[in-house]
Amino acid sequence: MKFRYKIYFCVLILFLLALDASTYALLHQSFQQTRQMDIQRGLTEYQFVSQTLSHLIAGIANQGPGSDLTLYQLFSSFSRGNPGTELEIFRDGTLLFTNTAYFEGPRPELDSTSPTAQYRKLDGRLRLYIGGRLPQEDALSLSISHDSQYLIDYYQSLVTYFVWISVILSLVLSAALLFLLRQLLRPMEQLSSAANEIAAGQYARRAPIKRNDEIGQLARDFN
Repeated sequence: MKFRYKIYFCVLILFLLALDASTYALLHQSFQQTRQMDIQRGLTEYQFVSQTLSHLIAGIANQGPGSDLTLYQLFSSFSRGNPGTELEIFRDGTLLFTNTAYFEGPRPELDSTSPTAQYRKLDGRLRLYIGGRLPQEDALSLSISHDSQYLIDYYQSLVTYFVWISVILSLVLSAALLFLLRQLLRPMEQLSSAANEIAAGQYARRAPIKRNDEIGQLARDFN
């Protein structure tokens, strides 16, 4: 294999490795930031719903002990007033009220005293669940959720974008690298040609000196 191709493949491989590593780091960082924003939005919504429901439940308690039917009516009224909020209310792990699709599976966040976020797949779509026990209502647990499939779609679009960027940059680098190597190594080819002609008896032949670098010095020494 010619020397120029050895340099070409070494530089190209190093470039692709560096590009892939940096691309993965950017993808990961961008996805994590978007995911954290999604969780923060859910936590803000949870705090609002939790505080509002706790206030409403406390108002009922002041009027006397409330039954499950009374609480159900309260939650239904809140749900109608906040149509964009998807929530579930549990009493001691048993579903009391819901206005969204029910996830059948372990729900460890419902036993947490502080809001806890969990991503789950439901009907093939990614959803964020944030749950915890209601303040001053240890028997009641609240879970809110929203569709987060856009995170997956966003990540896939980033991957597609960076793959195209990687392909284009690799093609551009390949062409530019071949051109540069040919220009840089042309004096070596001229020196080799001069040596062959002198070996064939053309003793007046001299290597052209057009550079002031190491290759130019080598041509002067040769001459």
